[in-house]
Amino acid sequence: MRRTKTPAGPKAMKRHPFFVAFRALFRLVFPRHRIVCSAPVPSDRPCVFVCNHAGIYAPIVIATWLRRRFRPWVKSDTCYMKTARAQIQRDLFKSETRAGRVFHRVLSALITPVTVAIMRGVGAIPVYGDIRIVTTFRQSVLTLRAGASLVIFPENEAPYSEYTNGFSTGFVHVGRKFCAETGERLDFYPVYVSKKTRTVRIGEPIAYLPSLGFGAQRARLAEALRDSITRMARELEEGDASRSA
Repeated sequence: MRRTKTPAGPKAMKRHPFFVAFRALFRLVFPRHRIVCSAPVPSDRPCVFVCNHAGIYAPIVIATWLRRRFRPWVKSDTCYMKTARAQIQRDLFKSETRAGRVFHRVLSALITPVTVAIMRGVGAIPVYGDIRIVTTFRQSVLTLRAGASLVIFPENEAPYSEYTNGFSTGFVHVGRKFCAETGERLDFYPVYVSKKTRTVRIGEPIAYLPSLGFGAQRARLAEALRDSITRMARELEEGDASRSA
């Protein structure tokens, strides 16, 4: 089986010049977002930021304004030239007409090289939907042990609230594996990116504790993070609405 090249590993945390240029451009043309933290985020300890998705909006905001070494989790098909075009078209473009579908295929093909270059530049960790997921977890733990953090967008298609869908729980395995290898706890920070208020709100951390079993923590951690993001979203969005009324 032909091996595919994995985007930059934890030793290659220096940003690729293409990504540096991309971020500089977006800081010029994209609205500035203020980052508000409910609790201090230690700069000397890696962590996991668990974020809402909001289409491509939240990933762009995080890549542009989060001043921290990190690697994002990204669908594996988006990371490689052979599969990115189809994935981009599925995620971004919907059309009911044949002409619209043809146009979107062409547009997807045009932006695919840029997208893949950005994924490599930011050091994206491919998230696989098969047995190769063990590679995702291994790269994630190596990244954390190298001192960089992770950014994960765990929403699935199950509706939950007006601000977020339900959460897949697979990312909690990173906490289990990191704690097993290091004996240290791993902090997961809920993050809500608000387009309306141009704010990135980082909530209080929820720790994966090595002293507790995985089964007891998997659903609890995912639910607590999802509920925290929903609560922060309501405070931002509804609070902004009441001030505008």
